[in-house]
Amino acid sequence: MGASVTGERVLFVNPGFTTRIVGPSPRQNDALPELLYAELPDPAYTVRFRWEKGSLAFWDNHATAHLAPGDLNHLDVTRVLYRRRY
Repeated sequence: MGASVTGERVLFVNPGFTTRIVGPSPRQNDALPELLYAELPDPAYTVRFRWEKGSLAFWDNHATAHLAPGDLNHLDVTRVLYRRRY
């Protein structure tokens, strides 16, 4: 468990980067990450931002699972991402 840039306490797990969680037993470490990963796509934890001209969205990437929607290809828009490294 750590603190995000905003100061919120977070447990950052990511299937691509997390190999274990410090603290739980080996048996718990076998089950816990998969349990957490299974929660990621749950609609209860998602936000769908409705873009309008001049819209700006930002989030704390240390406390957010971000997946860009795949259904925007028909729109005439350019998505620009600026990522700040700490």
